[in-house]
Amino acid sequence: MSDDTKTAPAPGAATDTSVPPTPAATNAPPPAAPPTEPARKTIEQWQSEKVVLPWLFAFACTQNRWPQGRELTEAEFEAGIKAAFEIAFR
Repeated sequence: MSDDTKTAPAPGAATDTSVPPTPAATNAPPPAAPPTEPARKTIEQWQSEKVVLPWLFAFACTQNRWPQGRELTEAEFEAGIKAAFEIAFR
């Protein structure tokens, strides 16, 4: 017999040519998306986007002590405008 012949691995022997399982094959859930923060814009950008009347915007800025260029989330801006609009003078 010659030494040039290749021998097959023994039945049941592990081979190093296997491909690692994919996430779909392991039934793993897909990775969660990173949490996103709410958009922050300047109060002037929110004013023009939400079409807030100038007198109401000025009063909300005064009441909430918002300086020019202050960055807020949409919820913060809407809460400040609502509070300014609903104030009662006696």
